[in-house]
Amino acid sequence: MLLALLSVGLLSALQGHTAGEPRLSAVARSPSHFVAVGHNGAILRSEDGQAWSNHPAVTDAHLRGVTFGDGRFVAVGDGGTMVTGNDGAGWQRLEPLGSNTLRQVAFGRGQFIAVGDAGVIQSSMDGVHWRRLRSSSTANLRGVAYGSGRFVAVGEGGVIVTSCGGYKSWTGVGSGTESCLRGVAYGNGIFVAVAPNRTVLTSWDGLRWNRHSASGDAYLYAVAFTGREFVAVGCSGRAASSIDGQVWHPLDLEGCEDLFGVAGSFERIVGVGASGAILLPSARPATPVLSFKTPKSGIDGNANFQVK
Repeated sequence: MLLALLSVGLLSALQGHTAGEPRLSAVARSPSHFVAVGHNGAILRSEDGQAWSNHPAVTDAHLRGVTFGDGRFVAVGDGGTMVTGNDGAGWQRLEPLGSNTLRQVAFGRGQFIAVGDAGVIQSSMDGVHWRRLRSSSTANLRGVAYGSGRFVAVGEGGVIVTSCGGYKSWTGVGSGTESCLRGVAYGNGIFVAVAPNRTVLTSWDGLRWNRHSASGDAYLYAVAFTGREFVAVGCSGRAASSIDGQVWHPLDLEGCEDLFGVAGSFERIVGVGASGAILLPSARPATPVLSFKTPKSGIDGNANFQVK
């Protein structure tokens, strides 16, 4: 049975950067502020999600992922680029361990895990000193999340690799799809992974996954947990929120370009994308509920899309 939804506020107010400002790829949140990263080493900071300031660039590489943990932001990008900054302090570029593009980074259980092309997985206890871990996949990994004592990384070809503790061995698990999984998040006791072809996967343990498919144009690039709900964003400003990864409230935005990253709390959510767009929450009006109906097998590409 599908879980009931709780309101966290509609992503509706759009604050767009002016022409010429950087295309943004990812955003993360500390207790005090947001940090967004993107092309040409762009690093932006905002306390409220509305007024943004630029940090001096420490690299000209494209930064693709960012996270916050243990008082520190860590961002990763092209050519193995890693940059880090203390909460409220300046940023520094770190010496890369290799040349593979790093696409996302997550924090959990006292460590940072970065993932990227050719199955690369790197670990750090402090965000500064890194070591490469053995991966069971050579696929490009696009997202990583931590939950319930386990790291889960997702990537191209429907690849999912997981590790209990992160620093231990990483093993592959079946996903039931060959879709390119672009993002993954954990919350409410559930992992949720999204793909830009109307595919959403959910798992209670990171090992066994259920596939949910939808008709329409729900092309999703990223997902985050706000502390109460999941929020996913994607092509042409598509956005939606869900408690369980199966029932979704659409949060479409008029005139918004592609969104590649999302982060925040139930009080304030920020999305970033092709035009550097910043999204702010407001009261959510009554909307249809999008249900990604799961067959009993949990792996069925012909699952039905419902509007309730």
